Amino acid sequence: MFTYFQRLPMELRDAIWKFALPEDEPEVCIAHPGMLKKSWQYPRKLFIVYTAYPTLMHICQESRAFAQNFKLSGVRFTTHQGTTARVPFRFFQPDFDTLFCTRANLQDNHDSNLVIDCLAHEPGLDSMFWEVRHLAVATREFPGIITDTIFDVLRELETITQVFVSSSTDDFNGWTKEAFEAPKRRCKLRNLIHAPAWQREITGWREGDDFLEHVEWYMERFRKELDIHGRRSFREEYPRGPHEYEENAWDPALKEFTGLKLYAKIFVEYEAGNWTEECCNRKLPADALLAPRQEDWHQQEPENETGDCDEEFEDLEANPDDFVKVVPGPTYDSAWDFDEAIRDVYDQSVDLL
Repeated sequence: MFTYFQRLPMELRDAIWKFALPEDEPEVCIAHPGMLKKSWQYPRKLFIVYTAYPTLMHICQESRAFAQNFKLSGVRFTTHQGTTARVPFRFFQPDFDTLFCTRANLQDNHDSNLVIDCLAHEPGLDSMFWEVRHLAVATREFPGIITDTIFDVLRELETITQVFVSSSTDDFNGWTKEAFEAPKRRCKLRNLIHAPAWQREITGWREGDDFLEHVEWYMERFRKELDIHGRRSFREEYPRGPHEYEENAWDPALKEFTGLKLYAKIFVEYEAGNWTEECCNRKLPADALLAPRQEDWHQQEPENETGDCDEEFEDLEANPDDFVKVVPGPTYDSAWDFDEAIRDVYDQSVDLL
């Protein structure tokens, strides 16, 4: 035990506590329809990730007081889900964290764009979205919506994660069609199976392992669908030709997303010291939005832009007037509902454009 510690000057003790704080680790930020409020003063600060409690919170009274002092530690806390419990958070880092994006289904909008497509016009958000490296979407999201978002908003995208509702083989037949409520607390994305990133050429199938084979088949089909819809989205976004395209995800010559890695993962959520699957317990009807119900989201917005001690979010009660009204839009059980022959004809017609 370091008995001399209490005799050190307070400034030096604070420096030691500061040095003991952990480095940031990749987290998951949830972009949900509740963000589609008509106006936010600082919309970029709506994108937050919940983090682990610093170890300093459990050492002694002095270390705990240090961790809870934002001016000293830089650790932010906010009340969680309308309760008095205070949890640590930080702002979303687009080149580091993963952005899980749900569908918007705005009124009089039959395209059912992703939430970030609808937020891209907000001040400061367009530049943030350009820096996003890692996108995660539910398996029910239509590939055409995703490719539109890639070319319109996500200029530096490197990976796409398909989030399955469950890792259980009990959901074998319906797991790509299930809608679920996204997590509302700290969560991680865990590999559905222990395998490297899904590349264009998939090798190493294990005969007799239907679970693995089905996942790999699904991911390869998803890759194909992205390429098919990417050709249309690319021509719409760059009508003057591929010379205008400066990003790395799409190969204009091959007409494929050669620069994207695909992953198959599930959500795990932290509770009582354990990481567990919970989305399988929050399944929604087939025609439901792929996001938590709006009344379940506890809306938050920062008090001001520059204050140090006021950087914590101000908790606001959810109000129906705070949201853009939502009506059910067109739904797709999966991208594979199209007839194979129709898909081939569509592929050929796009090539002729």
